[in-house]
Amino acid sequence: MKINMLKIYTPIIVALLFVLFQYGCTDNKGEENTIQAEVENNSVSIWTDATELFMEYPQLAAGTENKFLIHLTNIKDFSAITSGKLTVTFETNGKQIINQVEEKPLREGIYTPVFTFPNAGMYKMKIKLESLQASDEITVDNISVFSNSSEFPKTKNEGSAAFPFLKEQQWKIEFATEPVTRRTVQNSTAVTGAILPLPQNYVKVTSPFEGIINVTKNKSMPSIGAFVKKGQTLLSVSPSADASTNFLAMKKDFIMAEAEYNRAKGLFEKKAIPQKRLDEALLDYESKKASFDAVTSEINYSNENFVLIAPIDGYVEKINFSLGDKIISGQELFVISNPTRMMLRVDVPETQIGSAINAENASFIIDGLDREFGLKELRGRKISVGSSVDLVSHTIPVYFEFGNYQNMIKIGMHARVFLKVGNMKDAVVVPKSAIIDEDGLKTVYAQIEGESFEKRIVKAGIEDNGYVEILSGIKEGERVVIKGAYQVRLASIAPDSKIGEAHVH
Repeated sequence: MKINMLKIYTPIIVALLFVLFQYGCTDNKGEENTIQAEVENNSVSIWTDATELFMEYPQLAAGTENKFLIHLTNIKDFSAITSGKLTVTFETNGKQIINQVEEKPLREGIYTPVFTFPNAGMYKMKIKLESLQASDEITVDNISVFSNSSEFPKTKNEGSAAFPFLKEQQWKIEFATEPVTRRTVQNSTAVTGAILPLPQNYVKVTSPFEGIINVTKNKSMPSIGAFVKKGQTLLSVSPSADASTNFLAMKKDFIMAEAEYNRAKGLFEKKAIPQKRLDEALLDYESKKASFDAVTSEINYSNENFVLIAPIDGYVEKINFSLGDKIISGQELFVISNPTRMMLRVDVPETQIGSAINAENASFIIDGLDREFGLKELRGRKISVGSSVDLVSHTIPVYFEFGNYQNMIKIGMHARVFLKVGNMKDAVVVPKSAIIDEDGLKTVYAQIEGESFEKRIVKAGIEDNGYVEILSGIKEGERVVIKGAYQVRLASIAPDSKIGEAHVH
């Protein structure tokens, strides 16, 4: 029987060739990776008023395809740009060489255009974003294109304390950065306080007479929480017979007193009566006018009904009756509050009376409202300092008036107050939220590039109005993490964990 030796050895030969081929490819790829590892890739980070650009791209050679990774973040909330047209142009020697449009990002926040440069040289890159989230135009200078890969600069193996925290991680959390700035700060004394209404902006509306609240006549009565204007109708009351009689008698007495005063003036001008008689008529008229005005400033009287009106602009805080109730004179019916301006009462320990007397400004923090309020920014002012010490708390009250920020601050809230004392000074500052206490050391996280961060130990000084003076550890103009600092800290502790895992583009 003939044996076809070619059939027997063919599988063996193929296997040997495959192994040799794989070995050769692996060896060449390793050499290629070694060459690539020696080449330094490029990255660009630019922050504007609208966006943050973080761009990565390889060393560029003319005549080859080059992929750019363009990460775009909406600076308003540090979220990824999820849609919108991106136009990219390259210019050299004042002439536009490349113009390319990407209709949408490949994935949320990331555009991946590919460019082929016809010639080596220095290019200017212009990026135009047109999105509902943000619109921006960014210029990147000095984009180098080489003739071939042999001209690529080699990696500089310099030590760095930076660690990665990728855009994909930043976009998934509440995150924000801010440049280190200079601002005026002032030392302060920490005390406690409470939010009170201004007396003229907090009114209890009472019934001037006895009567019944008619159901059918009060169908449009304002409800709790409704805003009412001064003079607006609040409530219609059917007065009792005595109330009606008393009001008409009061009105009659006022009219008669006014007439008598006018008659006395005429007689006095003719020297028919003495000054004493005129003064008596004036006193009676003013007394009856004050009583009548006090009633009519709160009610209108028509068709045998009293109509209570709002004495100030404000919100209806309380309604202390039900339709159909019988009410008595002096009964509290409504509470109306105008929160546009309020009062801060600060309780200063008697041992710090100097702060109470000398402080003309303050800031305060209220639990539940994520910010520190400065009285100056709220158009506030100091009203007065109490004249006596509370015998129980041994504190002195200090009163400030201020404008209510977006009507967020409510009557009765408690506040941590910082009375400003000493001289103001110009200082390098970061927001208080940027600072993390790590084993007793005050730490901030600086954003070196879009995805590169450094841990900085800082020396802090004065804390004022939500900002902390930085004496050392970071410089003006550097960017620090002000939201999400804890997650960035986790990435610094475990750089190989999923918190800082590599891109998948």
